[in-house]
Amino acid sequence: TINRESTDIVDLRFPIRHIHNDYLRSNAILNDLSDVDITSPQNGEVIGYDASTQTWKNRSGGGDMLKSVYDADNDGIVDAAESVDWTGVQNKPATYPPESHQHDAGAIVSGTLSTDRFSAYGDLQAESRIGMGIGLLPTGTDLRRALNQSSDITEDFTDASLPSGWSWADSPFITPPTVDYAYSGTLLRARGYTTAFRSFLFKTAPNLYAYSILCGFEVGTQTGAYAGVRLDDGTDNNYVEVVWWNTWSTTEPNICVYLRQRTGGGTVAETEMTNMRQTMPLTFTRLTIAANGTRWSNWIPVARLDNQYFRLRGAFDGTSVAWTPTRAGVVFGAPAASNWMVWGVDAVAF
Repeated sequence: TINRESTDIVDLRFPIRHIHNDYLRSNAILNDLSDVDITSPQNGEVIGYDASTQTWKNRSGGGDMLKSVYDADNDGIVDAAESVDWTGVQNKPATYPPESHQHDAGAIVSGTLSTDRFSAYGDLQAESRIGMGIGLLPTGTDLRRALNQSSDITEDFTDASLPSGWSWADSPFITPPTVDYAYSGTLLRARGYTTAFRSFLFKTAPNLYAYSILCGFEVGTQTGAYAGVRLDDGTDNNYVEVVWWNTWSTTEPNICVYLRQRTGGGTVAETEMTNMRQTMPLTFTRLTIAANGTRWSNWIPVARLDNQYFRLRGAFDGTSVAWTPTRAGVVFGAPAASNWMVWGVDAVAF
């Protein structure tokens, strides 16, 4: 080397103080693949020297994303892209048409349903949603019953034996000595009594407003003989009866209508309901007990008579009661032996 400022010639065979770039250090010399910190070299990879570790590493792209950092769960999707904030989503559609689906009825809490969604009458019947009672839909017949104008016969006594669901009550009642079922086609007759008696043919009382019986008896000399409709609570302590009542007379008509009521085992209150009398019971005239007021916590038994020629007097209500009827049916009675008299029931409507 010739120094321009002098003509001295420097001997380059002796080392001169200097430094080396990292690439020229001995451990930075790339001799073969063993000098590279890559376990699985790929075609086209670019390597570079890392002075901090003094090793050769993959430098492809000059800033490649490391899978271990950006796809830690190894599902092939950059982790940050799996939870993009909604505001960062581009080209979002303005509307999202719903796919076809259904909802349970319990999920519908507002709005108005189309009548197309209402159950058919047959469905309501199958679901036991029709009838008289809380939560039920009344039919026209049910409404007539509620108005005490029912003409629906629920038992016509055409069977040759005791109809299903009916029973003769135990003591203090007695079963008739002789019962003729389906007499003359549609009558139930009770006869052959040899002592004073009461008989009660009943079934479980439905929860209604009115209970009707078509019944009667052959007229005799027995004052106090009766036949009619009865409601009770399963005992003889709480009951109401609307009955044909015989007040025997040789000169005057002797059949009237009585309302008989007993509450809490007390004295039986007997009130004549008619302002005119007949010579015989009107067998095909319906006797009805109607329940007015709040059933069954505070209700008044009311006598009804379905005959325009045989009228009830002005006051035909009983007294307010709070018991619940469990039995309904037809009741017969007489204060003495009546083995020749016949009591009959034609039909029940409740």
